[in-house]
Amino acid sequence: MRFGEDGKAYLTLDNAQFGEVRIASGPHRFTVGATGTRDFALDVSLTPNTTTCIKAYADPMNLAKVLTPILMNLTSTFKMEVVPCPEQEFLKGYERSS
Repeated sequence: MRFGEDGKAYLTLDNAQFGEVRIASGPHRFTVGATGTRDFALDVSLTPNTTTCIKAYADPMNLAKVLTPILMNLTSTFKMEVVPCPEQEFLKGYERSS
C-alpha cells in the first residue's frame, strides 16, 4: 500500500508496518492505494506543532469485490481515517518504515 498526496508517495507499507512523515501544516488531500486499484482520498487539515495520526486499512468490502473482479479496478481497496495516536507499546508489534 502506498500513502501520499498529489501523485507523490511518502511511504510504501506492508501489513505489520507503520510510518511517520513530517508535513507542513494546512489542508492536505492524502491518498492511499495499490497498483491496479483506485486511490482512496482523505482531506485533512494539519495543525501546526501537533501530531495527526491516520489509519489506513483494507476495505472490509474487498471480499465482495473479489467476487466481481471489475470492482477491484473501479474502487479503492483501502480506506483511511484520522484516529487517536497509538501508544508506543502498541507500535512495538509493528516495523517502522521510512
